[in-house]
Amino acid sequence: MSGGRSVENLSFKNGAVGLHAIAAGPQDGPVVLLLHGFPEFWYGWHRQIEPLAAAGFRVVVPDQRGHSQQQTIRRCFLRGL
Repeated sequence: MSGGRSVENLSFKNGAVGLHAIAAGPQDGPVVLLLHGFPEFWYGWHRQIEPLAAAGFRVVVPDQRGHSQQQTIRRCFLRGL
């Protein structure tokens, strides 16, 4: 990300369902949850993550199930697109 700040990659698993999220900011900061819509993934919020984290918020941006970049690429490959 610009400005030298980094994000953390988080992985969650519940049974056969694996989810990915990005987090930034202090772990003890107030949580801001950013949700994207179809067909975006976490990067759609990349301009908002850094300013919120710099303001002291713990920013968490989950990829909605089936809409992460990796899943989109895999789906296109399997469909032959």
